[in-house]
Amino acid sequence: MATGKQNDHTITATLARAIELSDEALAQVARVTVEGIRFGLPASSHIEAAERDMRGALRQLVLAERELRSRPGVGPRLEDRPERIAEVLPGPGPDRVRGG
Repeated sequence: MATGKQNDHTITATLARAIELSDEALAQVARVTVEGIRFGLPASSHIEAAERDMRGALRQLVLAERELRSRPGVGPRLEDRPERIAEVLPGPGPDRVRGG
């Protein structure tokens, strides 16, 4: 069973890194959006779709991490990550405009 626990910890570490990278990528997309607004560029449906997809992917990674950590022997996260960009920036509202 020690091998199973080691695999869980390895997968957990990999998930944590994937979450970190996805979070960083989402921050970059948000930055692109803000820069576009600043320069008066029209909203890109491709960037909006990318942001939506990245938010979904980040959400799924976090859920997978929680599921894995809920297993006996894996335990809670050892370090506290800073607040995620997905929690800081609200998604587009029903009128497709980013909330504030």
